[in-house]
Amino acid sequence: MKLTRFLVTFALLVGVTGVASAQVGSISIWWDACSNTATPLANLNKQFAGPAIYKQVISATGVEEVAQGWELSIKISTPSPVFPDAWRFESGGCNDQQLAGSTSLLNTNCRSLQGANPLPLFKYDYNNAISGPNRSVIQAFNAYDPFDPLAANTYVVAQLNYDHALSAPGPNNPAVGCGLADAPVCHHITRHGFLNAANSVVNWPVGNEFVTWNDGQNVSQCPGATPTQASTWGKLKGTYRQ
Repeated sequence: MKLTRFLVTFALLVGVTGVASAQVGSISIWWDACSNTATPLANLNKQFAGPAIYKQVISATGVEEVAQGWELSIKISTPSPVFPDAWRFESGGCNDQQLAGSTSLLNTNCRSLQGANPLPLFKYDYNNAISGPNRSVIQAFNAYDPFDPLAANTYVVAQLNYDHALSAPGPNNPAVGCGLADAPVCHHITRHGFLNAANSVVNWPVGNEFVTWNDGQNVSQCPGATPTQASTWGKLKGTYRQ
C-alpha cells in the first residue's frame, strides 16, 4: 500500500491518553458488515475461497460526542513460524499495492464517521518495531472538521479491502503466487484513540476486537499475544491542518 508523505508527522505526534467515556461509544471490527448487522457466525471468520477482494469494516456505535479524528492500529499475526506471503501488503511485499483503505460509507444504514475535509491515512508494515517480529500492522488515522454524530446510528470508521488476486494456498512460493493464503491468521485492534472537540484524546472502547482468517474455531486463540495498547497520539487535527 502506498503511503502519503504526511506520515512523517508520526514522530511529531504528542503522547496523550484519556479516560474512556460512554459518549464516545465503542468500535468493532468485522468482515463485510458494520456492527449493527454483524454476527459472529457470519462475520467473525473469513475463509480463503480463491482470488477475490475481502473486506474488513471497522464501525462505531453509541458515539454522541463531537469528533475531530481517530487513530487505529490492527496487528496481523499467525500461529505459524512462517508468515504468509498472502499477508505481505507492505511496500515490496508479495501483495504490495493490493490493499486499499477507505473511510466511505458502507450502506445507508452505516454512513461515514467523519466531517468535512477528511484526511485519512493508511500504512501497512511488516516485521517492524510497531508490529513486532513475524507480524504485520496496519496504522490508520483520520482528521476532519468537527462532526456531531447521533448515538442511535452506526458509523463506518474505516474499510480495508484486501485484494487477494495474487494469493494462493500452499507454501510461500513467489513463482506460484503469494502463498499460505489458507493459513490461519488473526487481525486484532491494538490501538484505538478518539479525538474530541476539545482536542483531548480518549481511549476508544472496543466491542469486537478481532476477526480471524481460516480459523472458524479460533484454535490459534486470536488475539493471543497481541495485547491492546493505549493511544499515543494527540492533537491530530492541528498537526495535519497547520
